[in-house]
This record gives sequence, structure tokens and C-alpha cells, in this order.
Amino acid sequence: VMRYMSGGTLSDRLKNGPLPLPEINLLLQRVGAALDYAHSQGVIHRDVKPENMLINQQQEILLSDFGVAVVFQTGRTSLQQSSKIAGTPYYMAPEQFRGKPHPASDQYALAIVTYEWLTGELPFTEGDFIQLGYQHNFETPAPLRNKLPTLPLQVDQVVLKALSKDPQQRYGSVQEFAAILGEAYQKSSSTRYGDSDKNKTKHQWLREGIAHHNAERYKEAVAAYSHALELDASYTEAYVGRGWAYHNFKEYQKALADYNRAIDLNPAYALAYIDRSATYIDIKEYQKALADCNRALELDPK
Repeated sequence: VMRYMSGGTLSDRLKNGPLPLPEINLLLQRVGAALDYAHSQGVIHRDVKPENMLINQQQEILLSDFGVAVVFQTGRTSLQQSSKIAGTPYYMAPEQFRGKPHPASDQYALAIVTYEWLTGELPFTEGDFIQLGYQHNFETPAPLRNKLPTLPLQVDQVVLKALSKDPQQRYGSVQEFAAILGEAYQKSSSTRYGDSDKNKTKHQWLREGIAHHNAERYKEAVAAYSHALELDASYTEAYVGRGWAYHNFKEYQKALADYNRAIDLNPAYALAYIDRSATYIDIKEYQKALADCNRALELDPK
């Protein structure tokens, strides 16, 4: 029996689209610390994935399901004695497909999860178990910036290093991976701001985004809204603003992801439903558009 985790799983959170980088950075630090502790006790998890990361009411993360974990370097057992192939193939490290799990296998899996958090997609999804094993062993994941051009280059490089085929080429520990990604994020955040921008509040970035938006400078609007979200990953108004900017770019899936995130944060925010309905109309999802309009009218009859 385990305690009830009212916040669901991180897989549930992904249903609303990619997560913002500040939130990912925080999650990585917490999950990385949990995995490093397991490794210090001689345990490899072998099934790191969003479904096994539970959230409680205080938004704390619990790493669960050690059902396929193995013990290494102890007097009780060895990897050779207990290394039957196990795990979820979308997240499994190359050596894990060969029945040779390593503590760095959990780092690889967490890097796959990070890839999914950032882009909303997994790097390898095609085929059955054998085909997925081939992709993990021999194919190079597409750089994250191909899918997310605004992602800082340093962050992309850190994730791809953790996805190295050879476990010896990854970081020395899961927590080192998380720490270096956090440093890359902080460094990229500081270098993206000019001196006049460093002290701007999230509200100032939001107003700047609105100004760019009104002038039809949508690329600049997206950047300003994103800066606001770096300062506050739960800033609902910035998600709605960025969603509308993406809509004007005809980046409809990114727009929907931002609207979904805004509604997840504030289910009573009528404007988010109205704007999302406009995107549904443009992609001809008329029943969903109608449902959003009805919901907005329930929240605000005027």
C-alpha cells in the first residue's frame, strides 16, 4: 500500500503539451536527486518514465514503481544474475536492450523524458520492441532545436550528451546531468537579456508581448511571453498571450498546448476557452470549438 498522490502523474501533465523550461529544470533536480540516492544504495530503477513520477497535493514528486529494479555491486546479487531485459522500450537505454543495465541507463531514460517534456514528443516511436531497440542503439535523436527553435543551444547539447549510446560518454551521475542542464538554462537565460531587460518583471514582459502582438510582431511577442513564463511558469495570462501569437503563426498545436496549460492552471479563465475555440475553428474541430464557447458563456454570460 502506498499513499495517495492527488496530483496524478507527470504523464497526465504532458497531455496539455510540452512543459516550460523553468518547470523542467526544477523537476530534473528533484528526480535526479531521487535516482542518485537509489544508485547510492546499489539500485537501478530501469523504468524511468513520466507515468512513474507521481505528484502530491504540495506538487512534490515521488518516483514510483521499482518493480523491475535491479541491485548492482552488492554481496546479495549482481547484474549478471538479475539482468533480464525489462523496462519500457520508448525510454530504454541501448545497453538495457542487451540485458546489461547500468546506473547510466536511468540517466538515459531521464534524458528521453526531458526530450519529451521539452517537445511533447519522444525521439523514437516507430515499430515494435526490436525496431525500437535498433533505433535506440544505432539512430541519432533529432536535435531538440529542430522541433523547438527557441531552445537554448546549451540545453540541447546537454540533453543529447545524456542520450549518448555509450554509457561511459554520458554524465558521471544523474544528478550531474540535472545540475549541468540547470547551469545551461541559467546561463542562457542571463545571456538572452540585455542590461535593460534583466530587471523586468513578468508583468512588464507580458505588456511587452501584448505591444508586439498588437503591432503584429508575433515572433517578438512569443519571445516576450516566453520571458514572462521563465520568471513564472504558472503565469496563465502569458500562456494565453503566447497561444494567440502561435495561432497567428498558424502553429496551431503549440497554440493549443499553451491554451491547455492555461486552462489546467485556471479552469475558470473564460478568455482561454474563447481563444482556444478560435484555434479549433481554424483546424475545423467545430464540436470542440462549440464546447469551448459554451464553457466560456457558463463562466461569463456577458
